[in-house]
Amino acid sequence: MSEEDGLISAYRLNGDGSGERFESWTDLPADTTSGNVWVHIDRSAPAAQQWLKNRSNLHHLAWQALLAEETRPRCLPFEHGILLNLRGVNLNPESEPEDMVSIRI
Repeated sequence: MSEEDGLISAYRLNGDGSGERFESWTDLPADTTSGNVWVHIDRSAPAAQQWLKNRSNLHHLAWQALLAEETRPRCLPFEHGILLNLRGVNLNPESEPEDMVSIRI
């Protein structure tokens, strides 16, 4: 797993506070909607975009919103989950805190 390929971290959450780490894109289950799977990606990486579109099994409106250039705060329920877009204070070095960043869950 490397940040260059867009996969920052991924886990199957076991419900008891523990989890199993996935080491690469190929380790991720074919259907992430059939369990508690947390995938943290860099949406600008081509491999992350391909995974969202072709392998994540997310509703097309969900992966399109996750990849959108512009976002607005919102919450959209889906059959197997929820899409949540939030705004957060920009704490990146040399950034203005009022330039909010998008947090997509």
